[in-house]
Amino acid sequence: MEDYSIQNSGTGECCLTHRAFAPGEEFVSVLFELNGNFVKKEYSMEAWNEQKPENFHAMWISRMPVPQSEAKRSRTAVNDLLLAMFDQLRTQCEAPDKLYVLSLLLVRRRIMRIDDQFDENTPNQLRLYSPFRDEYYQIPAVSPNVQRQTEIQAELTEILTGNVSNVSKKSAAAGEFGDGELTFPDPDKIEFPELDLSEMELPE
Repeated sequence: MEDYSIQNSGTGECCLTHRAFAPGEEFVSVLFELNGNFVKKEYSMEAWNEQKPENFHAMWISRMPVPQSEAKRSRTAVNDLLLAMFDQLRTQCEAPDKLYVLSLLLVRRRIMRIDDQFDENTPNQLRLYSPFRDEYYQIPAVSPNVQRQTEIQAELTEILTGNVSNVSKKSAAAGEFGDGELTFPDPDKIEFPELDLSEMELPE
């Protein structure tokens, strides 16, 4: 079996007009075979329609990527970190109150949502659904006291600011935790699956 390499892979401009493709613009990628190697060239839609080449090996429509904003990249990094923390806490089962607080934060950020199905035989359990992973989770609804709330909030903020360089302490404290407090319903007074999140000021 012969090995092929692709030369000139991804220039980001039309090979005929040398015009750079705009973010989100569609263009045509074309493979030519030359001396046992594949050479890829990119054509703007206009150039392709006007000067379509002959004897090419393959062609397909591509789209120029749209760069993510710094804020979106930062939010994605924070979400990934929060999910990693969630997985770790679920596995360790050493801090159910911290897991509960983190779960509320994930709901607040719309990374997860509270599921409307729950097991009546397991009271004081919070059932969550992650649309990103298409998975369900059930965790203990362990509400911390006021002092513990403060400790957990400070720890989460420190982790976020320490691991995500472009998230400042001010934005993490204000953006992630609102006015500095999260709502911690008493699990003994919750009629699951409903949970009052009206005071959590969910971010856009």
